Amino acid sequence: MISANNQEQRPKIAVVQALNRVRGLLRDVDGMPFDFLKNARHPFSSLGIKLVPSFDSGAQPVANVISECIQGGPAHISGRIEPGDLILAVDGISLDYGNASALLGSSNRLGSPCTLTLQRDGDTLEVQLGWTSAVFAHDMNVLFQFFESLESEIRRTSSVAALTCLQELLIHAIGMEKNRSADEEMLSAKLLRIQLGIIDQLDEVETTLHHSLSSDLVPRSELINAVLESKSLH
Repeated sequence: MISANNQEQRPKIAVVQALNRVRGLLRDVDGMPFDFLKNARHPFSSLGIKLVPSFDSGAQPVANVISECIQGGPAHISGRIEPGDLILAVDGISLDYGNASALLGSSNRLGSPCTLTLQRDGDTLEVQLGWTSAVFAHDMNVLFQFFESLESEIRRTSSVAALTCLQELLIHAIGMEKNRSADEEMLSAKLLRIQLGIIDQLDEVETTLHHSLSSDLVPRSELINAVLESKSLH
């Protein structure tokens, strides 16, 4: 025979289970919000840079030097990063050869900001970029390569009018990419705030229904808040 207490708890348990299912639509098993800007065609993020290791006196890899800014990518569009720049840190986390893949990997949220700390000619500078789709960065690179080949042909024929037209097209392409990147960053931040707001409400309802779960919710909430602080989206 089912006790009265168990019967009373059944609706609460059902609601908690439903809350967990909804929460599962918003974040992964680690408690991190899903990136809804990513899809099957754009699963990876990129800053549009290629790296080569630098070496200490013992010929050990110690950091990473930017070997190339891929045309049309965030680094190239910013105009502030040059081949030969040494990356010291990513979002304040020191970069070395061992953690470069993790910090500059493909799991970063599309549209979220990223601050690179660089060293150039002995000086230190910071540059903020936005993570973009690796597929889109590749497509932009193809477009810029086309512009380059077209410009070479136009210069060969000495057509000033055609060259002026091409330069205008290039300016518009850069402007469109800057606008697209800014819109993506705003959308990413808005989506993240909405997700976190919903998750907070779910946690509050769940805690009210079942106090024993509150101890499990606090660490996850602190983890998400740390992400917000590091990305300056709160």
